[in-house]
Amino acid sequence: MLLPLLLLHSGNSLRSTFTASGRARPLWLAVQRQATVLIGEEGEGTGEYGMTEMAHNDALQILQAVNLTVELSLTLCDNAFMRALNAQWRGKDSSTDVLSFPVEDEVMVGDVVICLSVAERQAAERGHSLRDEVRVLLVHGLLHLMGYDHEVSLEAALEMEAAEQLLLTRLQWANNGLISSSGQCHAVD
Repeated sequence: MLLPLLLLHSGNSLRSTFTASGRARPLWLAVQRQATVLIGEEGEGTGEYGMTEMAHNDALQILQAVNLTVELSLTLCDNAFMRALNAQWRGKDSSTDVLSFPVEDEVMVGDVVICLSVAERQAAERGHSLRDEVRVLLVHGLLHLMGYDHEVSLEAALEMEAAEQLLLTRLQWANNGLISSSGQCHAVD
């Protein structure tokens, strides 16, 4: 049974309460701590997109919107780098749009890796900008770090889709999350 990971409270604030293993996760660390995003680029041509600073700022906005004062590692990469990661960690010999690697730590929430060339293709298919697509992928990736997993069941996919929509609406960003945009709200292998 999946425990709820995002609880809606009065004022529509989002709070992560449990890790995927069911352990309580501290939400409010030291008050003086601020959200931090460590960003890097891997692979050829990733700097040509001009997304590094925008993605950094957008990731900080997401962390603030969910009241997380943690560190997030964000990597913008090319197809070759993403394909290697996807093969190593998921056994799939193809590139993908976003991968998340949670860390069980009070300070570091985990790593989100976004493939800019896949994001660019998806943005064109969905009729919005590359920045909007990267924002959707950031939200999707962070929700995975918070314990959401749309691949385990239809119920889990619906929960994650609702969380994506809520967060994107709160941030006043693109109006369709990754799950909604794909037209597939079902468990994926």
